[in-house]
Amino acid sequence: MTYLNEDARRYLYGSANVPITEIAWARYWGSGSPVWGGDECGCPDDRCIGHHHGADEPCGCLRALVPDYETMEAEAIAIWESYQAGEAGAIAAGEKWVQERSVDDLTGWAFDIAVDDEAGIAVKTKKHPQWRLLWSAGRADEW
Repeated sequence: MTYLNEDARRYLYGSANVPITEIAWARYWGSGSPVWGGDECGCPDDRCIGHHHGADEPCGCLRALVPDYETMEAEAIAIWESYQAGEAGAIAAGEKWVQERSVDDLTGWAFDIAVDDEAGIAVKTKKHPQWRLLWSAGRADEW
């Protein structure tokens, strides 16, 4: 298991409209896994340091990928709020959003599953048959 280094954590926390946590970044790149599987610099390519940049340089991949994360986050919030409001089309939009995340071996997804006391958009796969949050809306008791 790899952890994000100080530069990556600092950049994620300070670069977005809303700070990006290590768990949220890991979920985004790991089909809902809260464990980071990329390189310590924040790149989803676990060979980034020494290949894309030197060990003493900041990761350009991370900096280029944060806007993708922010777009995903905005979409998830809009879909979640639409579902919570009972709007027609929210389930179809949620399904499309999950499919666009390219979750390998997807066997199910749901809005109504709490994982570790968090609510959000949950998925399960053949490799990971237990529910995992692909996106978290926060504490389940708030919903």
